[in-house]
Amino acid sequence: MQLPHAKILLLCEHAGVLMKYTEILNALGFFHVIPCSNFHEARRLIKMERQFEYLFYDGFRCVASRRGELLAFRENVANIVLFAEVSKTKRLIMSRWARSKGVSLLGILPRPIKIHQIQDVVCPPNVDRK
Repeated sequence: MQLPHAKILLLCEHAGVLMKYTEILNALGFFHVIPCSNFHEARRLIKMERQFEYLFYDGFRCVASRRGELLAFRENVANIVLFAEVSKTKRLIMSRWARSKGVSLLGILPRPIKIHQIQDVVCPPNVDRK
């Protein structure tokens, strides 16, 4: 669900990709984007900012330690979108895991990122699209 003043935490270790995400999100009407380059920085920002509507997490790996990282965000982030190269089976496993742990996982999107993929996840079908 797109909110006009939604705060977005953008986690990606590559500066150039962070800029590309910001450009895409701005094109979709999201302007309060807070980029960070690692998990520890993201945790610090969560403590400072308190609540975020979205967390976009690029380069997510579907392993137990990374799933544990998502638990750290569940209280302060309303919706999580992961960008990862995973099979359909792993996406299904992650979705089930997220539901069982109370993590609001909107989707796991493949890379490279395309604007329509993000738009499909964060904008309801009844919203006018550019």
